[in-house]
Amino acid sequence: MPRRTMEMVKVSISMPVWVQNEIDSLSEEMNTSRSDVISEILEYVIENEDVLNDIFPMEDEEPGE
Repeated sequence: MPRRTMEMVKVSISMPVWVQNEIDSLSEEMNTSRSDVISEILEYVIENEDVLNDIFPMEDEEPGE
């Protein structure tokens, strides 16, 4: 199994079922593979770090600050 595929399998296994279902839906809508959808999501999050900060605020900060 190619390394990239193995990494995607690890990511998929650690995701809740509802997230996997959403990725499957997006994959069908976009007519692409699940791994491509996951890659797009990860690229977006990496390029937009503030998205993660909004979801997971630093422990010493209050939410919304």
